[in-house]
Amino acid sequence: MNRMIKLLSLIICIPVFVLLVWVFAVPPELIKEKIEKAVLQSGNGTTTLSIEGFSKGLLFTIEAQALNLNLNNLQAVQITDFSASPSLELIHEGKLSLAVNGLIGSGRLEGNFQLPSDGNMKIKQVQLKDIAIVSRLGFGINGTVSADIDFSGNTAKAIFEVPDLALNDPSLDFIPLINTFNSMQGSLSIANETISIESVSIEGEKGFARLKGMIHRNQADMQLQVMPETDKLNAMESMILGKYIKSPGYYVVPLKGPIPGF
Repeated sequence: MNRMIKLLSLIICIPVFVLLVWVFAVPPELIKEKIEKAVLQSGNGTTTLSIEGFSKGLLFTIEAQALNLNLNNLQAVQITDFSASPSLELIHEGKLSLAVNGLIGSGRLEGNFQLPSDGNMKIKQVQLKDIAIVSRLGFGINGTVSADIDFSGNTAKAIFEVPDLALNDPSLDFIPLINTFNSMQGSLSIANETISIESVSIEGEKGFARLKGMIHRNQADMQLQVMPETDKLNAMESMILGKYIKSPGYYVVPLKGPIPGF
């Protein structure tokens, strides 16, 4: 009986000891440095993370005032009010995972990551203008985006929707009907320095379009397939679309070249 009591006491003492080591022996600056280094290595040197206001709490939780994720030395997104803590969701499978939460502007971010690199993240009602990589394009793109993003190794796959899309920029007028579109949804994947746009549908008051292609670094190789309601087009719109006709009611607009600010 005494041996059993001693064994139980030892089992209880192990997590207590680990917790004490976490609280008193692991400096927050070391944890912050390890996280930033892991992001740098996973992104092949093109992705970096800087953390502001980092702190650790009990039960292996971490918090940060802001996470700044950068691609090719340019800010991609800032996550504020960030927190992460161990999740028991997959503990029965012997997998260690972290539950994460934060804000992008006024929109929420939440997810669960299976260490070292797999996981899922959901963003809800995030303003496009609050995503640095989008606002830096300078195209006057507005709306709220919600997305479900799966991570596996160095690849991320996202399904997203923007139900209140607004594109109000004269510099986009070369794209037929671009300022008439008011909603967007679709899927894309990101691997290393390439964004593959698998299928993005865009709808508006004058028709429907589908965007496909890829962006490698800042070079676009895409096409916009436009299927307008021809009876709603004015003379100028019909003339612009006419240059891209493939068949009656079907037009393909090539979108190739560098993307400024990307």
